[in-house]
Amino acid sequence: MADQIPSSTGQTENSDRIPDVSATQKNLCHQATTQFVGYIRNISPLRRGSYFDCQLQGKEKLSGECFLPPKLKRFTSLSQANSPVKIKKLHTDTKSNAEDLLMGHDVTIEHFLATDSDKLKLPTTMNLSTIESVCPGQIVTVTAKVTYLYASKTVGSKNLQLQHAIIADPSGTMKMTLWENFVGSIKQGDTYTFRDI
Repeated sequence: MADQIPSSTGQTENSDRIPDVSATQKNLCHQATTQFVGYIRNISPLRRGSYFDCQLQGKEKLSGECFLPPKLKRFTSLSQANSPVKIKKLHTDTKSNAEDLLMGHDVTIEHFLATDSDKLKLPTTMNLSTIESVCPGQIVTVTAKVTYLYASKTVGSKNLQLQHAIIADPSGTMKMTLWENFVGSIKQGDTYTFRDI
């Protein structure tokens, strides 16, 4: 049985909805609805002022996107707890191959007393040979040497700056993409600790 969690205003999460609905949230109405029981992990900062990402860990690990910025603080608090939650009214995009669970204005969240999976401790420091085992949305730290740095270029109709680099550590190599403010921030031949990537 689930208990409703009061929000910081003393209202339950179910009444913590915001009535105006963005175009992205309206598009969620055309997708399959589901629920999730498990743990919230790795909350991202707010992106473009309109959504944040998180990792949902239950029987399987999934990625989620919440299009309700006021819920960021609540999700962050619950991700730091060791108790499971039940999230209702998630949407799965049935028109694409994405495995993301989307959360819009109607999402509700409750404490859940028990689940048949334990909260796993996910490593945050990785080497390049194990980076492919990272779940979508998982935030990690990698220390690697920049072995090759491509010239930067401008892409897209918004003229975004892009630069590719090849990084290496003793376990392997990987191509990394730098965008906008990060273009030109590293040098070929130097070793860096890339945090929260």
